Amino acid sequence: MIWNLFVSLYLVSCILFYYFMSTILTQGIILKRDHYNDFDRQLIIYTQELGKVLAIIKGAKRITSKLNSHLDYYYISDLMLADGARFKHIAGAKINQKYNDITGNLSKQLFASYFLEVVDRLVKFNFVDKYVFEIIKKFFNELSREKDKKELIVLNKYLFDLLSHLGYCLIVRSKTQRELINQLNKLVVEVCEREILSFKYIVKMSNMQACKEIDSSV
Repeated sequence: MIWNLFVSLYLVSCILFYYFMSTILTQGIILKRDHYNDFDRQLIIYTQELGKVLAIIKGAKRITSKLNSHLDYYYISDLMLADGARFKHIAGAKINQKYNDITGNLSKQLFASYFLEVVDRLVKFNFVDKYVFEIIKKFFNELSREKDKKELIVLNKYLFDLLSHLGYCLIVRSKTQRELINQLNKLVVEVCEREILSFKYIVKMSNMQACKEIDSSV
């Protein structure tokens, strides 16, 4: 009884909170999901209209949450964001495009996760750059269509495009795609001054694909 009253009051407070705040409609791509407290989640989202923002989903950990299923990796979501003192609050969300060919393929997930981590590390908060949003979207589109195990080529193409767009000069000396990803990642690490955690999985996956290509040619 007391718990139900608490939940009801919590939901009412959330509704009133969003009602009195200014909101904006935009599309967004999840770069990172994290825990915030016992009930909520914290997201880093790259949006079309606001750039990279920090946002909170109220009540996201509840079974009854209707927003959770619309806010996951490898989605493009239509969002209603409300202003907050420290971060945005997600007042509404709906899937615009879901990349099933990425979510259902472990190899593609690893390449996509690496790319999203790089975007998160390289791009500053609240700096609007619609072309970065388009780069991520085009990367998702091409990666999801890839059928010939050439995910590394797609990753290198859009990683190079992202770095060039952000103003980082790179003289390509690599002779293979695996050499190129190592060169690109080295530049990312130098710029961020931090390791890209998911890179080790890219290396493993690239090595596995290279071994399969050798076996098939024998």
